[in-house]
Amino acid sequence: MKKNAVLLCFVVVSINIFSTIIHELVDYHGNNFFILLHSLSFLLLLLIAYTTFVENRKAARNTQSKIKESFDAMKSLFMHMPGAVMTLKKDFTIIEVNELVKSATGFNLSEIQGKKCYDVLGNGDICCDCLVQTALASGKPQYGTRIKYEKDSKTIYGKQTVIPIRDECGNIEYLYEIVTDITQEVFLEKENSEILMDIVTSLAHLIETRDPSTGTHCINVQRIALLIGEIMGLNNAVLKELSIAAILHDIGKIGIPESILNKPERLNAVEFLIIQRHPQIGYNAIKHIKRLQVVSEAILDHHEHYNGEGYPNGKKKDEISMIARILTVADVYEALTSDRVYRKAMSTKQAVEIIGKGKGRQFDPRVVDALFELVYTKKIKQIC
Repeated sequence: MKKNAVLLCFVVVSINIFSTIIHELVDYHGNNFFILLHSLSFLLLLLIAYTTFVENRKAARNTQSKIKESFDAMKSLFMHMPGAVMTLKKDFTIIEVNELVKSATGFNLSEIQGKKCYDVLGNGDICCDCLVQTALASGKPQYGTRIKYEKDSKTIYGKQTVIPIRDECGNIEYLYEIVTDITQEVFLEKENSEILMDIVTSLAHLIETRDPSTGTHCINVQRIALLIGEIMGLNNAVLKELSIAAILHDIGKIGIPESILNKPERLNAVEFLIIQRHPQIGYNAIKHIKRLQVVSEAILDHHEHYNGEGYPNGKKKDEISMIARILTVADVYEALTSDRVYRKAMSTKQAVEIIGKGKGRQFDPRVVDALFELVYTKKIKQIC
């Protein structure tokens, strides 16, 4: 109705203008061909103006329609994405949320709109390593941080992504925060980890049944290795691999005759060649367990030397994993400071002297330094 009124107004004004011009021309020139020519010219201009006006109106309507369609599509996508989505102001205030946020929190938009995101999903404080804060500081999207929150006395895990949206001047105007529920994935991961540890524990018992002294040795090596790893600043994932590798590092001795394992005298050359097979035997035993690939490599390499003179493959320096280099030091220190079938335990001082002589040759200097720090601060005395 409003559009028709505008068009009618345009026509009426145009006719009035045209009539005025005709009367002026008649008064000035009289009724002749010149008046007719001017009149036709004006009518042509009027027709062009009208056509342009109609086309612009049509284009504007099409543009508005397309904008509305795009907006509706984006709105539908936002509301039904397979994740909880919030739009946030730069001060963490919630602007809009989709359906999954409502179902995850139990709140309607009216109840959480205007609140801070950390008040709704957190404990009232900005989260540690907050991705929203990082995105604001860097101006770049941030992906994949795992978050945890409580709902109805249940722990919910989510994977968080934050995307900053800029205005026409390039400044951050607001942010999208997307949280995908990975609770089932986390619980499955924990369950698989527990199954893995059950397998490792069973294998450790198998070692101890075959040779009780080896079982005790592996437990002590594990404790020493983890202390060294912590001193060296290894992350939790690597420490977990180190822990398993330490418990299983001598599993290959299951394939070595008891007469050699328990011989009260030093081994002869042939027997020593046989005992040297245990890293390869241990590696072959678990290499097909996908979750233990890193562990199997460490088991294979725990008798390699930093200078390349170890066995079974003569690897050196960075060719040997850090886990294996730590095992080498922890293994030797535990063996030196424990009773063996062929000798009594050495003192800490004697063990430190022997390992010190092997620094840079048999042992990675950084690992030796970490061990010595444990010894000098007496953190390792309680182990052996």
